Amino acid sequence: MTRQSDDFQAIYIRKELHSKIKWLAALNDVRMRDLVSELIKEILRDDEKTKEIVKKLRLLNRLV
Repeated sequence: MTRQSDDFQAIYIRKELHSKIKWLAALNDVRMRDLVSELIKEILRDDEKTKEIVKKLRLLNRLV
């Protein structure tokens, strides 16, 4: 028998994102980890959007 937490890995997110996700999860009576997992899954389904995000982050990292 596996524990539910065995299926999840911790990630770090900015405080303002954490607050918004926490608020959305509470408002809709769902677990934060389930909400975040579904949001990420939806984003990753869109290859073009994912590529845009990665490109944007790479550009920002070069500017720093």
